[in-house]
Amino acid sequence: MELRTVRYALAVAETLHFGRASEQSLVSQPALSRQVRALEHEIGVALFDRTSRRVQLTAAGAQFVPLARKALQMLDVAAEQARESARGHVGQLRLGFVATAAIDVLPRVLSLHGAHRPKVSVSLIEGTTGEQIEALQAGLLDVGLGRDLPAVDGLDVSVLRIEPIMVAVPAAHPFATAPSVRIGDLVGEALVRLPLGTARRADVLLAQVAGSAITSASAVTPVQEAHQYMTLLALVASGTGVALVPQPVTMLRHDGVRYLRLEHADATSALTVATRTGDRSPIVRDFRTMLLGGDFALAAETAATAATD
Repeated sequence: MELRTVRYALAVAETLHFGRASEQSLVSQPALSRQVRALEHEIGVALFDRTSRRVQLTAAGAQFVPLARKALQMLDVAAEQARESARGHVGQLRLGFVATAAIDVLPRVLSLHGAHRPKVSVSLIEGTTGEQIEALQAGLLDVGLGRDLPAVDGLDVSVLRIEPIMVAVPAAHPFATAPSVRIGDLVGEALVRLPLGTARRADVLLAQVAGSAITSASAVTPVQEAHQYMTLLALVASGTGVALVPQPVTMLRHDGVRYLRLEHADATSALTVATRTGDRSPIVRDFRTMLLGGDFALAAETAATAATD
């Protein structure tokens, strides 16, 4: 059963006139009549009563027409869905993210993407950069928002924005009123940090503070570990120690914490976007283009300035 033939029959049912139906369908009347006859023959019943004076639907035709019209509408919807899917405008995206991305970038990304691609459902999976690498390689994630992700075989990695690393100190700390500190100023300070490997650039800088590898059991004494940034800030506020944090953490305002600039050439951390190399999904391609074409780098610079004012 050809869709074109069904459309001809529906045109006749709508106009109850073969001449007008042929004009509407942009086909000659004899050709349209032959096609409708062929459809009736295929179905095995007459759809129309024809006389020299009028055309009417048969009982069988009255049953056929509404269902055929609905079927064609569903096919039109299916075709449009297929076209939108090919453009990356409909479907599902699995997005991994580190905690610091959730503070600033993620809400803005989701708002922007939702406004432009309302038919794309985004599933959010929080995880460390290392966890995201494994999930991407296993096909469990489509896009990862990580931190300081190095080159990895099988992944395309781009820098979304560069963020300064700040020093969080207790409000009563002698440094609290200073605009900035140097690495050397922190030597001997008690430190609070996330689990090793969670914040790679901070680990490197903490190793410089300690004067030895951060992996050493005696690297810094004392060192308090926190598993979430809110816990880390609470420990800083209590006077437990000072911490190195990426700039977005400064948006988590805490009355007992002050944020200072760290004067160091390498005191930056990159928020990165990773996808599988060769991923042909139009949804992934569209999302990645939106991310890298946004103004997120500018937002980071503005927020960092505001944090120290």
